[in-house]
Amino acid sequence: MQSTFGNAEAADPRRATAVQVSFEVFPVDGSNIQVEPQSSTNVNVRAGVEYNRFVIHALSGLGVSKQDIRAKLVPYDMRSTLQTCETVQAYMGFPFNGAENAVVPGTTPETIRNVFGPLTFPNGGLFRICYSPDGIQWQELEPSISVFGAESTTNKFWCPVTSLARQECKFDPSITGCECTGKVQGYKRNNMTDEFMLLGMPNPAYPPWRSSLTYVNQACGGAVDAAPFINKVSDVSNEIGFEIHNFGLIKDGFGLGVQR
Repeated sequence: MQSTFGNAEAADPRRATAVQVSFEVFPVDGSNIQVEPQSSTNVNVRAGVEYNRFVIHALSGLGVSKQDIRAKLVPYDMRSTLQTCETVQAYMGFPFNGAENAVVPGTTPETIRNVFGPLTFPNGGLFRICYSPDGIQWQELEPSISVFGAESTTNKFWCPVTSLARQECKFDPSITGCECTGKVQGYKRNNMTDEFMLLGMPNPAYPPWRSSLTYVNQACGGAVDAAPFINKVSDVSNEIGFEIHNFGLIKDGFGLGVQR
């Protein structure tokens, strides 16, 4: 009886797990973003960029049913919050939101290869994939996904009118709040060790990352100078885990408004 039970357990397809998993990422055609080569440790992607295909490779154990395969993007250290793949909330929408039919139409899932897409990672961070071949059994896939970009998509006020329009700013610009400054958080690679780390000190980004302003209806990087501040390109200082971008004082003759 023990032998019979053991054989049945080994034959149960729900107990199969993906073996020797690796990821490969392809940008959309014509993009200036390079293909992320197949890696069993980590792939680098960028927040806000549309990718054509995200391929999960394995030696064996991937699902073969489009209707049953599920995948979630989750924090890499999700175990530290005592969450499981079954209970954790997905950190992005389709196709890594844990819903069905995420496999690219026209592709056939195989036990060694599943293709997902198109997809856009919404914000920066270090993530992994929770994967289910059948919608029942879940597995944390080992490779990490390093998403470069802002940590949050929430709008934040950098240069509030209540500060910049204060009467004392016109007479004493050295008062805190008179300059247009903002805090930027995100992730980067250490310039010397290539390790994944937060922006700022002790290893500033090189070359330095800058920011500039334009009208809300203009594309970034255009010729239009919409900045009503002294610094068209931000003056950057590095702090512990973040950067401070400073556009300086408001120029004479410029009214306050909204820029991007």
